[in-house]
Amino acid sequence: KLRTKESRTAMMSLTALIQPEFLILTKDPIKTAHQANSMLQKVSSVKEEYTTDCNILAKSARDFAYGYLDSCRTLWEARRLLCGSNYIENALETKEKRFLSHPFCQEIILEEFYGNKDFKSFKRKALFISKSFTSFFLGPLYFISVIHHSLVSGTWQYKCSRLDFLARGMLTPFYSFLCDLFNYAILLALLILVSITVPPTLKLSDEDTDSTESYAILRRNASIALSEATLWLCVLSRFMFEVYQFCMKGPRKYFSNFWNYVDVLICALSITACAIRFWNSTAAVEISRIDSKDIDTNILVEDFKTTTMTSIYIYSITQVFVFFRLMNFLDVMSGIGPLQLAVKRMLNDVAKLMVLLVIILLGFVCAVFSVANCYRKRQELYRF
Repeated sequence: KLRTKESRTAMMSLTALIQPEFLILTKDPIKTAHQANSMLQKVSSVKEEYTTDCNILAKSARDFAYGYLDSCRTLWEARRLLCGSNYIENALETKEKRFLSHPFCQEIILEEFYGNKDFKSFKRKALFISKSFTSFFLGPLYFISVIHHSLVSGTWQYKCSRLDFLARGMLTPFYSFLCDLFNYAILLALLILVSITVPPTLKLSDEDTDSTESYAILRRNASIALSEATLWLCVLSRFMFEVYQFCMKGPRKYFSNFWNYVDVLICALSITACAIRFWNSTAAVEISRIDSKDIDTNILVEDFKTTTMTSIYIYSITQVFVFFRLMNFLDVMSGIGPLQLAVKRMLNDVAKLMVLLVIILLGFVCAVFSVANCYRKRQELYRF
């Protein structure tokens, strides 16, 4: 009874404090309303008997935040209120859709998403797309240029360099989104191209009939093709971008996103395959210089083929994860995005269903195996 009385007293106090007359007297009314909404949602999940009352009070807190923002007469006033604060981030965390759907809030979100870019003219659009397309090829080159100038001058020359301007542009969400999309599309195309073109170089062609098969294979694999060198450059830029994101966001915020785990896995697999291929290309040069009379190069070439095909297998596995990563970019499409979000929410139920299905199939397999084992033993008995 005492606990019930205390809970009712607390609910009555919350009902009085959630009123607009009290919220407007606080130091930060919108922040207080967001905190009250979040707290009431947590209380409603713990105290089921007060779920209805908590939902009503949380709705009144959301209505107050929306009305407070709606009291702004111009976008300039709303920008002065929202910019420099965490109101939009708090609304995203507490899933206050009505507050985020306000025209002022939507306009500020678009400004932050596109940055201070003007895309009205066709020339600016084409220039922006070309920069997004070439950023992951120019990034490693700019990085090498910064290291070269720093070694020559003796001081670090990163500030106000081309790499610095490129990194600042990556802070714009829309620019970062396009760069990610182009990078993964190009990475996937190069992975498929390399996986198709490299295995034929491990076989003897008609042009190599005048020499031994071992040296013919080594001669073709001693140098790296342009497509694979471009792939290495793309992988390096992908790794640099992930390191930049990790440093900017921090470990906790970076790994809070599931897709960043996929990015790390793609980088790890790609770097491993590229390292194997680079080691093989240098090994091919060294093996081709060995006199075949002293050492049997066929064994070395077989090892070379094995390691090369291992790198191709890793490239092929990476393709699967890149295809999976490209699914994240479909969220922005109005037709596929909601369906994909619905499928993600269904995965928990599908996982539970798969557990039940595995249990049923396991029982069925055990039963079939027992019957088959008895039948096999009976056949052996009749044979004697």
